[in-house]
Amino acid sequence: MSSQDGTNGWNEHAKLVLAEFKRLDTTIEKMSDRMDKVALKSSVDSLEDRVNDLRIEVTREMGDMKMQFSNDITSLKIKAGLWGMAGAALPTIAVVAILLLTQG
Repeated sequence: MSSQDGTNGWNEHAKLVLAEFKRLDTTIEKMSDRMDKVALKSSVDSLEDRVNDLRIEVTREMGDMKMQFSNDITSLKIKAGLWGMAGAALPTIAVVAILLLTQG
């Protein structure tokens, strides 16, 4: 340590302190980058879990809707058959009634 410049070696010590600050700053930046990556991965994992949950829920809902549509279609087929039968029966009854009335 040189005391000739009147600083008692402070210049050399200051350089060492600055170098240590730079090293610490680099270390902190690296740790911050790693933490960001971990947080991002955690967020992605959480989103993937939520997407899977939604996929399961949508699949279940689609199954329920398919069952409901199947029941509705069956009901409509029965109603259509009954209306078709009624539609065919009315003219037949009318013709039979006219024949009975004209013969009697």
